[in-house]
Amino acid sequence: MDERTGRARAIARARIVSQLAYGGELAIAERLIDGCENEPGAKGDPAVLAWLANAEVDRRSGAGSGAELPAIAHRAMELYEQIGDRRSAMVQAAMYALTLDTLGASDAALEAIEARLAEAEAARLPTRQLLWARRMILASRAVRDGHALALRAAIELAPSPRGRTAQLVAECLALASSDAWEAMPDLDALLSMSAGTPTYHSAALSLAARAAARRGEGEKAMALANEAYEHARTKGVTHFGRTSIDVARIVAYEAAHRPEDAARVAREAHARLLAEAAACGPYRASYLEHAWDSLVLTDLARKYGVTSA
Repeated sequence: MDERTGRARAIARARIVSQLAYGGELAIAERLIDGCENEPGAKGDPAVLAWLANAEVDRRSGAGSGAELPAIAHRAMELYEQIGDRRSAMVQAAMYALTLDTLGASDAALEAIEARLAEAEAARLPTRQLLWARRMILASRAVRDGHALALRAAIELAPSPRGRTAQLVAECLALASSDAWEAMPDLDALLSMSAGTPTYHSAALSLAARAAARRGEGEKAMALANEAYEHARTKGVTHFGRTSIDVARIVAYEAAHRPEDAARVAREAHARLLAEAAACGPYRASYLEHAWDSLVLTDLARKYGVTSA
């Protein structure tokens, strides 16, 4: 195999990794991405590195692992610019801003997206992905300011069914965090929509568990919370996707009249939350204050005598 064929093969593998991540096959995606640079001519090639960085963003997003994502997305954006692929660079710019928003850093995310929008418009490049990202970030900030339904307006601009599912999950989490359960969309429909994406499906299961707990259905809440936990564990969902699951487990134990177990999970989950926040570096405070369900988990932990460090 010559170097040209090797580079093409490495890029093809990277693109398959992205598709596997979208389909929820995270373990296979992780195995496939290992060794991509070992293909002849691939090591250090900017095009290969760009597609690998893009694939790594998709894989880590699928696993709910977010602390490293902004740096990886930013690197992918720079690499696409280096090889002259400005369209892909703009897609990664949108992803970079969205990853900042997942850490609760909406101001930094908006600053990044506005700069790229101006550049894209001046160069007559497509802006749909950037516009959707901006609307999503603005909606997320509005939700954090108490406007729980703000995300709904962004759904029509979503560039893919996966994007629409992501927004609906985010809206439902926002409604739950705001205790606006009367406005909650059909969770059965959300469970069906999210079935192919582990992070979103785990979140949907956790929301269904919390809804059951609110209705006083302790056993059902426990079953759904356990299903969310096992789904996340077996599918490789890590770090940031776990917060909503931990909230669901705590309230499910409470609904099932098992306060000792609720207290145990609250202590373990809060310690994990602090470790995740520490991994966010300069965005530690914003993650603890603004990332989905961080404050809900902190409030639950406080009920059991756990305080932030």
